[in-house]
Amino acid sequence: MPNRSVTLVTYHYVRPLAGSQFPTLKALDLRAFEAQLDYFARHYQFVTMDTVIALFNGEPVELPPNPVLLTFDDGYADHFRYVFPRLFDRGVSGAFYPAAVTAIDRQILDANRVHFVLASIGDPDTLIEMIEAGIESERGAHQLWSTEQYRAEFMTASRFDEPRVAYAKRMLQFVLPDRLRQSIADAAFQRFVTRDEPGFAEELYMGAAELRTMRANGMHIGLHSDRHVWLGKLSREEQAAEITGSFRVLEMLGSPRQNFSFCFPYGNYNRDTLSLLDGFGCALALTTRSAVASLGDARLEVPRLDTNQLPRA
Repeated sequence: MPNRSVTLVTYHYVRPLAGSQFPTLKALDLRAFEAQLDYFARHYQFVTMDTVIALFNGEPVELPPNPVLLTFDDGYADHFRYVFPRLFDRGVSGAFYPAAVTAIDRQILDANRVHFVLASIGDPDTLIEMIEAGIESERGAHQLWSTEQYRAEFMTASRFDEPRVAYAKRMLQFVLPDRLRQSIADAAFQRFVTRDEPGFAEELYMGAAELRTMRANGMHIGLHSDRHVWLGKLSREEQAAEITGSFRVLEMLGSPRQNFSFCFPYGNYNRDTLSLLDGFGCALALTTRSAVASLGDARLEVPRLDTNQLPRA
């Protein structure tokens, strides 16, 4: 019976950590990434995104035994500096998903502000104090809960974070009103990381030249929304704007809009998201649901495994 499943692996930060400016950043150390590539080379066979798209769109594709595809979210410059050369040397094609505001506008994502603040301060309680002080100072301007209610609802462990870290991330990614959470995140980033946000963004993310180079050398460049927001929490009209805004990446690369792939920020979406992507001609969309992908999965809800779920030796 022909193989009809494929392992897609999710990566975010991949960088050397020892001796770096942010050694406690939740990243995959470069040596661990290299070891995992060696592991995949021994036990899997690499396939391309074009092959996976063809599979899920019903084309007669022959998959090798134990196929694997590596996917990289958020468009970090790490992916160009460290990942791309190692994939290229092995003849491996990866799939990369930058948000338009990072690749084109050079803006720092809300999630990244929080990551680097936490990596700079060490103790999440410092950031939580800032968040809860902001809640108290803005209570009259917004319909806000008490800090006790927020803690009861959102201070629980997530898939990869202990409760305090998960709480800080949730509060500054989607729980608080936009203006308030952005004000707190901006203040924390400038206080603990840097006041040079444009310079930091230039260092953190890939731009047009890097993405074009990777695409010209066999890497797949997909879409990750315009601003990297929780799509399922937006109206249908707002979601449509996020998806069409992400097309700026395709325009920058001179790629057609048809048969593009999409990666849901935070793995968050709803029925409107799926309907819109289908209408815009999306060929394949990647989730954060943890499973080996198979033809039983919908082409716009393809699961992936995280790098932390797979061996590195």
